[in-house]
Amino acid sequence: MPAGAVVAIVGENGAGKTTLVKLLAKMYDPSSGSIFLDETPLARVQAAEWRSRLAGAFQDFFRFEFRAGHTVGLGDVPRLDDEPAVLAAVDRAGAADVVARSDIRAQHPARSDVGRAESSYPSASWQKLALARGFMREGAAAVWSWTSRQPR
Repeated sequence: MPAGAVVAIVGENGAGKTTLVKLLAKMYDPSSGSIFLDETPLARVQAAEWRSRLAGAFQDFFRFEFRAGHTVGLGDVPRLDDEPAVLAAVDRAGAADVVARSDIRAQHPARSDVGRAESSYPSASWQKLALARGFMREGAAAVWSWTSRQPR
């Protein structure tokens, strides 16, 4: 795949789409065959180095119950408190409705409950926050693994 290419992998449940994405993200090594980055086998690249160049979200994302800004900002920890970057990621993910509910700008340390992502959010809201988190890294290769089911 050339740099900048957009590739969609579709298939039936259990066909291996998520496995392929996790292999590309070097979450585990292939049991047979090889993955190459140009002429370099991915197996020769350090996992931490490779992952620092990736961004994305998986269908089995984690629900961080922090302020919404931090829940999103964790996608690029050095920019955790970079409000313009967080708001841009939120916009790209279509999560403005979720963030409006939790007030992303609530940063008052004496009121840690203000602006927290709530465990009672519907699944679709958590998905939007996970997508926004994936949009935090600039210039990274995007890796997404998402179900085609409509969230409940």
